[in-house]
Amino acid sequence: MTKALDQAWDPSWEKVHAAREWGSYPDEALIRFTARHYYKAEPRAAVRFLDLGCGGGAATWYLCREGFDVSAIDGSKSALASVERRLQRDGYSANLALGDVTALPFEGRSFDCVVEIGCLTCLPRAAAVRAIDEVRRVLKPGGRLLSYTPASGCWGDGLGREVEADTFDGASEGPFAGLGLVRFISEDQIPSLYSGFSSVAIDRVDRTVDERKHTVSQWSIVCQL
Repeated sequence: MTKALDQAWDPSWEKVHAAREWGSYPDEALIRFTARHYYKAEPRAAVRFLDLGCGGGAATWYLCREGFDVSAIDGSKSALASVERRLQRDGYSANLALGDVTALPFEGRSFDCVVEIGCLTCLPRAAAVRAIDEVRRVLKPGGRLLSYTPASGCWGDGLGREVEADTFDGASEGPFAGLGLVRFISEDQIPSLYSGFSSVAIDRVDRTVDERKHTVSQWSIVCQL
């Protein structure tokens, strides 16, 4: 199914989440970020996190495990059901919302931190801009956004059908195979996409796979109001 370039939620993700098992543990970039900025918070339960496009729930589970107040949103009922089962199994709880990340069902200035691990990359640029506008709305003054998103040149960039600049659908191989639309951004695109914050810190994480045959490259972007 091909989505319109202003459409946020791709219904094909419901089929993906209904059929696929996801990793149990979050990416190291999230752990490092959380440890650096929030491990010393007392009490941790007073720190409110939002997991944007939570998918299989690895980030949600980790943040609950660390004792934070966690909300999560996704457009897939199957994804949220999976997250709920996982949290119940381990005795955790979170506020799970079925909805659109470009129109968040949360009050303004209500979160200390928003994390998105591979959510915005699945949106056309116009929808990603709207989602980031919503992130700024729901963050408290001084709040942070962690965005972990594929960089230009990452394995998968250029594979499949190009639907808009730097955005491809239908990769046949690599980490994004079978996942529909994926955007890959260059460093010079970051300032305009992540605008409206008081600071934007950029790091890049590269890892090789298949005996260095391919490189998976991700931006780790930390924005603060």
